[in-house]
Amino acid sequence: MLPKHCLNSKGKKFGCGFKLFLKHLCILFYYFKAIFIYIFLYIFFFFFQMKLALALIVALQVSVCFCALPEPDKELVDKYEGLKATFYKRLVSAYQKAHVAIGTLAEGTITGEKAKEIVDSVKASDRAQSAAKALAAVAEELEPVLERARMAALGVYGAYLRPYIGEYLDHGIQSIKPMLDTVLPVEGQ
Repeated sequence: MLPKHCLNSKGKKFGCGFKLFLKHLCILFYYFKAIFIYIFLYIFFFFFQMKLALALIVALQVSVCFCALPEPDKELVDKYEGLKATFYKRLVSAYQKAHVAIGTLAEGTITGEKAKEIVDSVKASDRAQSAAKALAAVAEELEPVLERARMAALGVYGAYLRPYIGEYLDHGIQSIKPMLDTVLPVEGQ
């Protein structure tokens, strides 16, 4: 039985031609209206969400532009730079020790010789050299952006978090230093 809206004004089925097409379209819509509605809602909400996301991004960009982040204290920046330099020295020292240990273990073995050949071929490769140059250029370009982000984070930490957690964080760093000196000592200390 067909629904009322698929019948003509006299209650009979549509005739042939265009009326038949309308009848089939009406039947399709009636039986598949849930699918049509879901497709319409999906398309509508997809574009609505895109517009909403774009508006949100623009609003956040404007609000970020208007807010001024606090500048970090000189003492905090010096402390951060000292801790960062010490951490990098620890990493370099650990890398050198691991490199020497692995080199002595691999010396004289077939696998070690094969690994050495592979490393030498990669070092001589033009692709590896160009990739290293490209990565160095990208790192050089990103350095000012990362430095501004670090200074902004230090400023926010110094203004908002340091009064509450600064003492605990300093105590934690001072507690970890003796263990790090044992496990990952800094060369020259």
